[in-house]
Amino acid sequence: MMKFRGPPLWNIVGRPVAAMDGFKYSPVMQGRGGKWNFEDLNIFISDPCRTLPGTDMGSNGLQDEADRADLIVYLSMNSDEPMLAEWCNPCRPQLPAADFEQPVVGMGSALA
Repeated sequence: MMKFRGPPLWNIVGRPVAAMDGFKYSPVMQGRGGKWNFEDLNIFISDPCRTLPGTDMGSNGLQDEADRADLIVYLSMNSDEPMLAEWCNPCRPQLPAADFEQPVVGMGSALA
């Protein structure tokens, strides 16, 4: 069995927090509740340890808002039911919204 440092991120957008079977979450993450949405992911990945003190996620976060938006859109589009947050489009005004409508192919099976 392959061992991961973190839970698989396939279907993370819309998934209940700390709900991936077989992964041991920190007590603070288990107690958070709710589902991962665009806004909560944006806040969390900006600075995981400050946003959720006690999390086991060892990351300084992504400081750049456009980088976070790109990551969240990528994660959302590479899922069983892709969705797009309205706030993501303004982060990359040079790209028309249509560019985000097709999921990226190839990563899904590797992350499942």
